[in-house]
Amino acid sequence: MSLSVPFKGFFLLPEKENMKILLRSPNWVGDAIMATPVPRLLRQTWPACRIHVLAKPWTAPVWEQHPDVEKIIPLAQGRAAGGAQLRELRGEKYDLGLVLPNSFSAAWLTFRAGCRERVGYATEHRGWLLTRRLPWSRAVREGARPQAYLRLAQAAGGGGTEVQERPFILQVTPAELAHAAELMGNMDRRPWVGLAPGSVASSRRWPAERFARLADRLRQNGCRVVLVGSGADAQ
Repeated sequence: MSLSVPFKGFFLLPEKENMKILLRSPNWVGDAIMATPVPRLLRQTWPACRIHVLAKPWTAPVWEQHPDVEKIIPLAQGRAAGGAQLRELRGEKYDLGLVLPNSFSAAWLTFRAGCRERVGYATEHRGWLLTRRLPWSRAVREGARPQAYLRLAQAAGGGGTEVQERPFILQVTPAELAHAAELMGNMDRRPWVGLAPGSVASSRRWPAERFARLADRLRQNGCRVVLVGSGADAQ
């Protein structure tokens, strides 16, 4: 599946060794996972680039083992911390900032961080903060979110004329694998299925009774079902 890009005239970043890119991660874990193909596209376009990810603390672990990410910067909380972080970001002298969240605040921070080129969707009255503004059209809004993220990388000069599907990149550490093996070592070898029924946004929650019916059907088909989530989900 591919999505043609309806605009032309991409700006071209200068050919530069170790070009620095600041990727403002989506704010929620599921959205961050869907954005993991973006650094790979950037790396394929600019092999020597240095990619830093600015992420909310709860999404930072999504990026920790990403092979194309050099540095993860947890997004500071509070006015005092924000001032110190702005000084840190400005000191990096980023050539490109990709603003994946559609919020005004995400574009505002990337602008204040001094990124020379800033790419994002023209939403929330923030177009003036961006050097490349993509339309948040109905086709994009209702389409696959990973492709929406990849279009931003393409608009900066990455990739060809179409955005192709790319695999998510979510890796674990040897210690995490060992811990999982320890947890499951004494259990039978039936297939495992993890269900994550919780979500901060109520609009994203599938009804609990449907999860229950799905779990029953999976068990009838020989699967072991595990519920995963945060402490708040346990309530």
